[in-house]
Amino acid sequence: MKKIYEAGKHMKVTLSDIAKQEGVTPATVQRALKGSPGVSERKRRDILRTAARMGYNKDIRRNFRRIAVLFPRWTEANRYYPNYIWQGIDQYAAEAGENFEILKSYYEHLDSESQLQALRELLSTQHGRLDGLVTIGSHKPEIVAALRAFEEKEIPVSLMGVDGEGGRICCVRLDYELSGHMAADLLIGFGAIQNHSRIIVCGYFMGVSQYNNSQAFERRIWESGLHLDILKIDNDQDPAIVKSRMEDALKYDPGVSAIYSTSSRATIPMCEAVREMGLTGKIKTIGSDIFPESVRLLQNNELSAIIYNRHTLIARQSVEVLDRYLAGKEIPCANILMPSVVVTASNAEHYIKADGIPCNA
Repeated sequence: MKKIYEAGKHMKVTLSDIAKQEGVTPATVQRALKGSPGVSERKRRDILRTAARMGYNKDIRRNFRRIAVLFPRWTEANRYYPNYIWQGIDQYAAEAGENFEILKSYYEHLDSESQLQALRELLSTQHGRLDGLVTIGSHKPEIVAALRAFEEKEIPVSLMGVDGEGGRICCVRLDYELSGHMAADLLIGFGAIQNHSRIIVCGYFMGVSQYNNSQAFERRIWESGLHLDILKIDNDQDPAIVKSRMEDALKYDPGVSAIYSTSSRATIPMCEAVREMGLTGKIKTIGSDIFPESVRLLQNNELSAIIYNRHTLIARQSVEVLDRYLAGKEIPCANILMPSVVVTASNAEHYIKADGIPCNA
């Protein structure tokens, strides 16, 4: 396949070349390319794919697109972020038409080693059958190198979430700074933050997105002229540990007036700790993202508000940008920033319906 594909970049590809690759006659290839009867739909799609990969002509290349999407697998322990991603991908695939195909690929854990292994396996087994790739970006050199390997095979990459700045045509990501600013503005507006207040920020600060979010949150507060103490609690993988750390912090410092969780995972244990300490309503709480439990917490006034990061929309946009590029419709800008929104009990239903989130709270 590699030899044929490289030859196709420099020489005119004929119907006979495609026919040899597919094991059919040139007449069958011609019927498939023209959409004439006498060729099964499955074989037609195979021929279109082969013609596109061999560079038959630009119209054929744009007529069929096969994109791999590589993201973490949904698990009970990691049910928030991947759920948003796969939902957005499915939404776009359902509307993209019959000449668009998605190859779903997974890695089991939210770590660079799992993603790296999955990227290498995908490239080694599927590179001759792919027109593009969508996955999560990373600043880790080994992931950047793995993504550049796709670029070297002329497989364009669209990144989601983090821009590793290598081997990609575009990155669609959350505007982290805006999210942090919104959370700070909310707490200031609620009157929960005043001079010499004490607040808690909880999140996974080893991750680029939540680190940048928390930094923007702090800057916004300092820029407002307020002077206060901020305690950071790192989000452990185990919600029980997050809850325990939160309870210890509240016991040690009963003067805490507000808590902001930059993480979906930490939002529930944050509210549980506040409830069990008898502080519901006394401490303003800002959580992250919409899911059934967070909606119930809003409705029960255990959450003051949510910064909804709309990862479903971001995932959908990541695939759409690449598909439109492959179809020759547009060349995307290097970074597309997607804004968060503030969700309260009064408007949660709107975003649940707008983004198609299964949230039967």
